[in-house]
Amino acid sequence: MAYTHSAITVLKKTDGALFRGRYKSLLVEDDIDALYVSRYIHRNPIDMKRPLVTRLEEYRHSSYPAYINKSKVPEW
Repeated sequence: MAYTHSAITVLKKTDGALFRGRYKSLLVEDDIDALYVSRYIHRNPIDMKRPLVTRLEEYRHSSYPAYINKSKVPEW
């Protein structure tokens, strides 16, 4: 991994988040925290500088439509 990281950094002259430290984790302690985290995750496709979709229901990689009863809940 260290060799790959060095090679990519030298070749591309960049240092990306892929090779940085672990992701940040937070403890979800109550319903308010869970609601905030869920909202943050589901709104990512439209809260970007260049949104992926105009309506959350249109983003096919999201479970949001199932949360609002617009689609069938996956069986997994």
